[in-house]
Amino acid sequence: MILGFNIMDNAIPLIALLAVVAIVILYLRKDYNAENKEHLKSLEDEYLYDPETGEKFTLEEVESKGFPTANPNRIKSQEEIETYFTEEEMEIEFAKNYLRKKGYKVLELESEEEVSRFENINWWDNYEEVYSDTIFKINDNCYLYFVQVTYTSIGFKGSRNILSEVQLLLWLRNPKTIQLDYLQTIKDIDSSQNGNNHFFKLSKIANLDGVKLLLNQD
Repeated sequence: MILGFNIMDNAIPLIALLAVVAIVILYLRKDYNAENKEHLKSLEDEYLYDPETGEKFTLEEVESKGFPTANPNRIKSQEEIETYFTEEEMEIEFAKNYLRKKGYKVLELESEEEVSRFENINWWDNYEEVYSDTIFKINDNCYLYFVQVTYTSIGFKGSRNILSEVQLLLWLRNPKTIQLDYLQTIKDIDSSQNGNNHFFKLSKIANLDGVKLLLNQD
């Protein structure tokens, strides 16, 4: 008697076995990639990022060599900004980059007169904490401040929330009438005057549009 068989009867179990093996391999590879990614991220987290220089370094390097020399006028790349800053911070960094590209320099040391001028602005009493984050010198009679402010906001059912944000402040000395007229037309702007010093602050978070608006630039 001749024995006969159907090839598909043996092929189906073999195909099923290969499918199971393939699924196991894919699972193990996925799990390995996930672990490897987390490992690489943990290695990256061991480094400190310096926004002034764009460099990354370890704690050991800081302890042995100190921090690298700062350069507040350095133009950051878009990739760097998108990698190391939050969404709100990105808006601020793009605004600062715009000013750097225009050739405006960061004021690194403030004179006593400049410190006094800033501290004596009357509306700071409305905030819990205020400090100048970055100051750009537009010209001898015009400075643009990025000001970090902290204040309490009253929310739903009287809940109190502590908020902190960066706002824009423009200082002008002996401005022309046409400049004053223009700035007074801007929505959501606070103004103050002390002698020949005029101050204009946008009551919203600093961004590129706000910079262009205050400086009347396209």
